[in-house]
Amino acid sequence: MYVEVEDVRNAIGVTSTTTISDDVIKSAIEWSEDEIDRLTNTTYYPAIITGTATTGAATLITDTTKQWTADAWIGYSVYIYSGTGNGQIREITDNASTTLTTATWTTTPDTTSKYYITYSNKITELYDGNNKNFMFLKAQPLVQLDALTVDSTAVTTTSVYQYDTISKIQLSTDSEVSWFTPDSSSTHKQIISVTYWYGVLAESRRYGVPTLPRYITRLCTIMAGLKVISYQLGGSYNNPQSFTLPDFSSSVPPAYAQFKSVIDVFTNEVNNSLEKMSGKYTYMA
Repeated sequence: MYVEVEDVRNAIGVTSTTTISDDVIKSAIEWSEDEIDRLTNTTYYPAIITGTATTGAATLITDTTKQWTADAWIGYSVYIYSGTGNGQIREITDNASTTLTTATWTTTPDTTSKYYITYSNKITELYDGNNKNFMFLKAQPLVQLDALTVDSTAVTTTSVYQYDTISKIQLSTDSEVSWFTPDSSSTHKQIISVTYWYGVLAESRRYGVPTLPRYITRLCTIMAGLKVISYQLGGSYNNPQSFTLPDFSSSVPPAYAQFKSVIDVFTNEVNNSLEKMSGKYTYMA
């Protein structure tokens, strides 16, 4: 997840799992992640598990300090964020207690390779030929180009220039083809197939710990907090406070005043964050 359950608990000031369960908060975080992806026109790769390889092989990362459940990480991905092989990401096809199996690494990891396990976000898209030697992909930013085919000709991805922040790819003079050219029968035929990863990766910041951009983690925290509070206000209170006045008695949930204040503060912060983020990066509309 983009943030932890405890981050949301601390933000809304509710530590009791009886009042609000962890499952409710986890669901709120997942909904907030989807909303943030939609608002920022991209996706994010949180560091779920971090480590340093004790050995590496062509299709393997081994970390003897781990004790994973077999097959638990199939379908996730592993990203090398520091050391040998820095910048490579691969989908995990199998795992044992101390090993992660992937497709072949371009640069084989070794004992200097620091990695983290994260989501997988690889897509394949079809494009029309544009009669140019460059093209812009729909999703931004570009993380890694896995495969490119132009009119049935496979292009070696290392011979393609990749401009990550704007998701631009450009054929080099070493590429198997020189142009993204449609066939002679139609200028609109989808003859270009591209498989690539896109999104914003967690990177090493303070103390070398890979983290997502702070504005994203904070936005996710407060959006999830708003959803949790809305859920709680729509349910029943288990901590009412009874009081009696002349000719009148009532029970008022003491949490309401606190929640109402948090809602107001969070709503303002969400609006201010979105305003500041708008247009800050190419992938943000």
